[in-house]
Amino acid sequence: MKYFKSALAVLLLFTMLLNASPVLGEATPTTEEAITISSYWHPRVQQWSSLIVSEAESRSLDPDFLASLIWMESRGRATVIGPVGAVGLMQVMPREAGFVWRPSREELLNPETNLFWGTRTLATVVSQGHGDIFNALAAYNGGWAQIQYHGPRVFATTILRDYAQAVARRYNFPSRERWLAIFAVAAPNVRGPIWVADSARDDVYFFGDKNWLPAGNPLIPESLPPTSWIAHCEEEDGTTYSVGVWFYSVSQDKWLTP
Repeated sequence: MKYFKSALAVLLLFTMLLNASPVLGEATPTTEEAITISSYWHPRVQQWSSLIVSEAESRSLDPDFLASLIWMESRGRATVIGPVGAVGLMQVMPREAGFVWRPSREELLNPETNLFWGTRTLATVVSQGHGDIFNALAAYNGGWAQIQYHGPRVFATTILRDYAQAVARRYNFPSRERWLAIFAVAAPNVRGPIWVADSARDDVYFFGDKNWLPAGNPLIPESLPPTSWIAHCEEEDGTTYSVGVWFYSVSQDKWLTP
């Protein structure tokens, strides 16, 4: 418990302007995550649930992570054409925009085709990010050369915040109480880059590259599995790693486990 309190002290240093919220209850797992996306999502996203689950599982991604990107990109509308020509649910750039290896604009208006190509692209940037889930999302929006700019960073922030809310709903965390969602590489060892979404804040902030506090204790206990697995990835040399999110109750000073 000593390192829990050390963890709380450092995390609160990042959020010192905020007041603590009432006590959170234990996370209660449901069968929802195994069969569909979280009930957090709007019906326009829910209508694509079976396709989302199928494509996410084929790319070793959490379906709610994919759902969050779809909500950000198109609000679940399959026929949306973006201002620069991106198409459909995941705003995939078509062949006509110079992406000669991709389907046409008309083909990408098909939800199945769009989700296949969008999920493929998302899995690619997540793998390229080597565990940096925030910057991988920024790269999905504008390419790796643009990740430092405001637009892609707002894009990544919004997706991770909505994703955290969806996972919290999945496990019935109280909606009015405060938690921290901590994103990091989960396996084979817990490591950074570590990003934190606070339910009482509007941003997602960078904690650090290492899973250590100044006091020498781990931020995230090595023995604690994540609340949700976001992605399972393989490097070019064949080594594998996974990215996860942990939930931490601020007022109880404890980690929430399914």
